[in-house]
Parts: sequence; structure tokens; C-alpha cells
Amino acid sequence: MKTELTMMLRKLLQVLDCLPATPLRSAAQAGGSPLPLSRHADRRSNLLTRRESIFSASDEKRQRTGALQRLRPVRCSGTRASVLDCGSPLPLSERWRSRQKSHRAFSLIELIGVLAVIAILAAVAVPALIRQMDRIAGEQESATLKSFSDALQSSITRLTPAHPTSHYVPSVADWASTVAAELGVDIAAVKNSPRRQPRFFLIDPALRIGTNSSGLSYSQTNWVFGSVVTNTAGVVVAPLSPRLLILSSIGRALPTNIVSSVASSTNFNAIWDRNDTGNALPATSFAWTGWPNGDDLKVRGGAA
Repeated sequence: MKTELTMMLRKLLQVLDCLPATPLRSAAQAGGSPLPLSRHADRRSNLLTRRESIFSASDEKRQRTGALQRLRPVRCSGTRASVLDCGSPLPLSERWRSRQKSHRAFSLIELIGVLAVIAILAAVAVPALIRQMDRIAGEQESATLKSFSDALQSSITRLTPAHPTSHYVPSVADWASTVAAELGVDIAAVKNSPRRQPRFFLIDPALRIGTNSSGLSYSQTNWVFGSVVTNTAGVVVAPLSPRLLILSSIGRALPTNIVSSVASSTNFNAIWDRNDTGNALPATSFAWTGWPNGDDLKVRGGAA
């Protein structure tokens, strides 16, 4: 259709070019021409301009067609890169997303390699870290037991609000409450360590205060002749074997044979004579199952 229109316009222009100028000019002067000469010239100029635009549009179309035919199509490889790369037109948003997806991420093998390196470093560093934490926890527990021992001695040697008229030595039943009242802490913080291991209070079975043959607790209420701390002559009878122990653990649970009580002579002496520097377990009558050494055992002894 466009081709036929172009040919018709060309023929019309050829006809107009062949027309003589004198008859047209004379006819325009005589008034016999239906159109003035100036309007005829304008019409001719418009036809020429339209012809040039049609020709330029046709040339541009031929150029685009030739350029597209000269393009070499490329097989798509799964990543829709662009119109020229893939051979199929894509929207601009699709091409932008395809460019965004081109950034390379970590592969599964690389992630596994990173995790393996982290696991090796953890296997090397964690045991040393645990030992360091245990050492710090052991030092803190030893300091805590020492403060308990000092609190007991301070409570025994002075009058307290709980015993305002007599000196009092606590028993296994109220040793924790006595220490808690002396230090101003909660009783649960005395009975259990920060690692939730129970603490135990052991009394030497040979302990005697004055002429009293019974164990603890003891309350001194009389200083006159014939009391439990003096004989009939008024001579003070020194206490016999006034030894107390507080036991704790920073790791493993203590053997079930250890309870807050008046311990047997063998077990009490074995724990009392234990050498802390050698990390050896006490030579008690019961076995320390699961304890390779005495690193986790913390003991504090004191005199009543």
C-alpha cells in the first residue's frame, strides 16, 4: 500500500514539473485559474516536503531491517542477559533483574569449608577456655568458703541478734542460716555454689566443748563453777578437737556419701589432711566415682 502511494506521488510530481509556467502565470493574472499562483506554489512545496519525509522514513526502516538482519543470534545459556545476547526481547525490568542476579554468592562447598575451619578453631580453643573458666571458678569458690569460715568464727566469738545472751556454735541444721545472717546474704547462696552444686558442713566426731559429751550445737549460758566449760575448781576445760569443714565442688557432683553431718573419724580426717597442692582425692572409705583427680574439690576447714 505504501509502495503504490509512493509511486502515485512520484508520477504526480513529474506531471507538475512538466507543466509550463507561462500559461499558469497568465491564467492566474486573467483570473481563469481556480487557484492563485502563490497557493499553487505552496501546494507544490508541501508535496515536496511530504515526499522527502516518506523517503526518509523508508530509508530509516530499511536501515533498521538491515541492521537486525546483520545481527548474529546467540543461543540463550539460561541467563537472559539482553535482547542482543539472547535473541528474544525482554522488558527493561527483566534485564535489570538478570544483571542483579549476576552477582556471585557463596557456594555450598565454600560454606562447608568455612564451617570446617570454625569447628577446628573451636576444638582447639574451647578446651583451653574451659580450663581457664574452671580455674577462675575454683579461685572464687575458695575465696567464698574462706569468707564462710571467717563468718562462722566471727559469729561464735561474739553475741549475735539471734543469741544476744550467749555465745553459740551452730550445728549442721543452722550453719547456713548463721553464715547468711553474718554476711547479710540469702541462705540459698550459702547452701549452693554459683554452679548449683550443694555445699556441705562436716563436724569432727571427736569434738567436745568443756565437759559436754554431746555434739553441736552448743550454747554457752553459764560461766560459773561446774559449767560445761569449767570443772568444779573453776578451771576452764579447753574444747577437744574443735574442727569443722565446709565442702564444695565446681564441677562434678560430690559422692552421695558426703552429707552435712557429724562425719566418721576416717572420712573426716582424710578430708582434713588432704593436700590441696597435689590435687589428690581424699583417702576416704567410699569411692570417688567419676573423679579423676581433686581439681574440682574445694575444702575449707576451721576451728570452733
